[in-house]
Amino acid sequence: MKKREKFEVADQKQKILGRDGYQCQHCGEPARFLAHRIAQTKANIAKYTEFIVHHPKNLVAVCERPDCNDKFN
Repeated sequence: MKKREKFEVADQKQKILGRDGYQCQHCGEPARFLAHRIAQTKANIAKYTEFIVHHPKNLVAVCERPDCNDKFN
């Protein structure tokens, strides 16, 4: 990943966390991570395209608890 791409990914992450109020969308705890509603798998990328799988509407803020991330995958 190029430096510019890393910046864009980090910028998108901050926007999504801000959109969700920096709160886990499952349990309400403080969030630092993102989860995909449609899981990021080769099959889903082939079916829906990378654009859909990585679209901001497909990403939600989650905390560090594995069950919160798993809820969305």
